[in-house]
Amino acid sequence: MQKDFDSRVLKEVEKKQEEVKKEVIDEIKNSDEFKGMARTFTEIAKLIKPYVAETVEEEDDELEERLGTLEGELEAVRTENATLKEQIEKAKKDAETKAAVAKKIQEVTAGKEHEKLLVERLSTCKTVEEVTARVAEEEAFIKKVIGEKEPGDNPKGKGEVLNEDKHDQTLDPKKKKERQFAGLE
Repeated sequence: MQKDFDSRVLKEVEKKQEEVKKEVIDEIKNSDEFKGMARTFTEIAKLIKPYVAETVEEEDDELEERLGTLEGELEAVRTENATLKEQIEKAKKDAETKAAVAKKIQEVTAGKEHEKLLVERLSTCKTVEEVTARVAEEEAFIKKVIGEKEPGDNPKGKGEVLNEDKHDQTLDPKKKKERQFAGLE
């Protein structure tokens, strides 16, 4: 019972406390001092309002100007970024194409007679298709320039005969003695 009694008393005290609080607030609001202070605050607000509004408008104008500038700069950066991305993509594609062309040149020229010369001649190709098309052309050109000869194409009787007598006359006595010792003479 005691606990029940205490809880009821506390509830009643809280209700009374809220009522007293409301009455005190109403009294203060209705008092002449509060009304005087309210008028004073209102007058101060009226006096300050033009200055606050001008400052806020000036700051707003400055902020809008800065925002416009920053938006312009952002757009320029976006444009530059897009341009750089395009350049990177193009360079990447070019590098892939060059690698593919180099690989195709190696495949096509592997084991050929004039491999180094073919590689050099085909190195100017820009695409794999161009390499394939030019291989036969370049081989024919190299054969034409070098004048590739088949065995037996050399004219007979045009070779030089080694004359050992001439050779002996040009040797100094020491080398001649060495050749004799080796059994070459």
